[in-house]
This record gives sequence, C-alpha cells and structure tokens, in this order.
Amino acid sequence: MFRKVENQFYLEDFILPFEGKLDAHNRWVKLAKIIPWKSIEERYANLFNQQPGEKG
Repeated sequence: MFRKVENQFYLEDFILPFEGKLDAHNRWVKLAKIIPWKSIEERYANLFNQQPGEKG
C-alpha cells in the first residue's frame, strides 16, 4: 500500500547542519523545481495495491 504525503518537501527548506541552507541557485534545487513530482507520485502510486495487507 502506498500512502500519499500531502505536504511536499522543498529542497530550499532543507536545513543543513550548523544552520546552513541550500542555495536557491544550486543546480539540484533548480532541477527539483521543474520535475513534475505530483505526476510522478500518481504514476508510482498506481503500481501498488490500494488495499492494505499482504496478498495471499
């Protein structure tokens, strides 16, 4: 069973040790913004059984 997370985590909100933050101009942060995460999550969720529990 797949459980959807309602609150999307954003890389720029990620806090590094020693009070650091990721730079908004970082290429990975920019890439994460343009990836259609919602669409990917929906397609991924369809791969799982909607009912909880093990098959059998």
